[in-house]
Amino acid sequence: GSVFRWGSHENTVLASLLRRYPHVDAGVLQPLLHDGEHAMVDLLKVATEGYFISGSHGSSSIKRLLLPTLQASSYLENFYGNLSYTSSNFKDMQWFQKDDRGKVSDPYNILLEQEPLSSVADGGGAMEAYNVLQCHEISVEEQSVMKDSLLRYCELDTLAMTMIVQAWQGFLSEET
Repeated sequence: GSVFRWGSHENTVLASLLRRYPHVDAGVLQPLLHDGEHAMVDLLKVATEGYFISGSHGSSSIKRLLLPTLQASSYLENFYGNLSYTSSNFKDMQWFQKDDRGKVSDPYNILLEQEPLSSVADGGGAMEAYNVLQCHEISVEEQSVMKDSLLRYCELDTLAMTMIVQAWQGFLSEET
């Protein structure tokens, strides 16, 4: 099957890692690069060229598209509207939530509410956390908390991409 990405970041990081670790067998990873025989599909390009939703302010950023897409998708409400999302980083999460006024909550804010003092909640925070984990001496406990937070943020980014694609599929099935 196809491997998806949102923008050039994943491609850039993968290429950088392959250069940094030349001893790693690149046979599986090299074909995923933009010029590879199984290049990752850039969903940012798909969104930019073929998807507009009110509330995104014309942006194709995954974070700008996620909330209005959640608001518009009955599929996402049904699928993520209960405590059923469990993974190695989350247990019984409900990613589709509404506040007392019926307003849909942003999943990145839901993530912050889980651990407001240690959560990585944006790309800059993720880069900073990764840098600290690589370059600075911190306690084992701090390292564990930061690593777990980074893993949850990265998983939510991947899940956000998945949610948007699921919503697109739902929108298309509603049209037929």
